[in-house]
Amino acid sequence: METLRRLFGGTDGGIAIEYALIAALVSLSLIFGANQIGNALTYVYDSLAAAFPSA
Repeated sequence: METLRRLFGGTDGGIAIEYALIAALVSLSLIFGANQIGNALTYVYDSLAAAFPSA
């Protein structure tokens, strides 16, 4: 029981969890942003390819 009290009583674990959550949020934001940029670039290149007739 003392081990659990020490584990959940300290603030070091809480700070580490907060940093882990922030890192996860930043990672998900970067992944989502990269996906959106990729979709936008695909649209641009498809539009350019359609504008020029094939030889």
